[in-house]
Order: sequence, then structure tokens, then C-alpha cells
Amino acid sequence: MRNLPFSLPVALILSLALMLFSVAPAPAADHTNADSGVSADAAEQREREAQVWDWAEQSHWIQDGDPDAPRILYTFTDPNCPYCRQFWQATRPWVEAGEVQLRHIMVGILAPDSPAKAATLLAAGDPASALQSHYHDSETLEGLAQSREIEERIYDNNQLFDTLGLVATPTTLYRNGDRLAHVQGMPEEQTLIEMMGSE
Repeated sequence: MRNLPFSLPVALILSLALMLFSVAPAPAADHTNADSGVSADAAEQREREAQVWDWAEQSHWIQDGDPDAPRILYTFTDPNCPYCRQFWQATRPWVEAGEVQLRHIMVGILAPDSPAKAATLLAAGDPASALQSHYHDSETLEGLAQSREIEERIYDNNQLFDTLGLVATPTTLYRNGDRLAHVQGMPEEQTLIEMMGSE
């Protein structure tokens, strides 16, 4: 997992994010490529979606599930978020069956101790087990001081969250056919099934 490409011009990053996550404008003139049958606008949208997916891949996340699972989802997770815990619990049937791998992009945005808690989980010897214990145990996770490198990883994840204009955790990115989709907050049951790819 490499550092995020925040050396890119901020205006370019914000432009990509706004075009991806904002409401689409009313249809304009169709600029369809006669050879491919795909409009220029649709092609550009797919390029933007591919860029956001790439940023998610390059972020700092905790693997949750089989590394060879056929379906991957990225979800922004704050350790203090009760809906993140609820989402984690709701996805267990798919994750434990080896059908889905969740990649928790750890952020610290909800409370003053969220960054320290996120860093503590990310720095654990076995981050996946630490995350599982956090969601199973009733005891409050203690956020401990971590290395500058780990703290910067959480900062990078927070910056990505803000850059994409997101407002809620969990926010989950997933593939819906050949398109990129996202859900902010805890999904409804039918949406969750769609996100997981099967019942």
C-alpha cells in the first residue's frame, strides 16, 4: 500500500471527486464514439471511477476476509462509529464464507480520540484480529501513541475521506457491474445484499 497521490494538484483531485460523487447534471448532447458505442461523458466518468478505486487501493487499510475472495469492498471506518460496528457485524456471513473481502480504510474523524484509536488498530501486529477484537469486546479500545509513520497514514486516509467529499462512516465503495458505486452510512438490507453481490 503506497502513499496516496496527494502531490497531484488539489484542484484536479477535487474536480475528480466532485464529478464522481455529485448528482449528475441533466443529460447534454450525446457525444457517442461510433466505434465503441460509449459516449465521451460515460468514458470520462469511468476514468474518474477508476482513479477513485486506485486511490482506495493505495490507501492504508485493514484486510478483513479471505485475500482470494472474489469480491472486494473498501469501507471508511472510524473506531468510534457504532454504524461501522453494525456494518462489520452484518457482513460476517459473506466475509466468513470467503465470498467478500472488506478493506477497512481507517479514519479518525468522529471524536478527539478517533485518530489515536485508528492508528492503534492499524499498527497492531495482526490488524485484522485487533479489529475483530475491537468489535467483539465490550471494553473500550485505548488509543495509544504510535510512530509518526502510522499517524501520517491515518492523516492520509482522513485527507482522502475529505477529498472525496464524504460525510459519514461507514462509507463503502464497491463494484456494481462495470461501475463504481458507494453507500454512505449503514445500508438497508436490500442494498447490503447488492453490495455483497449475493444473498
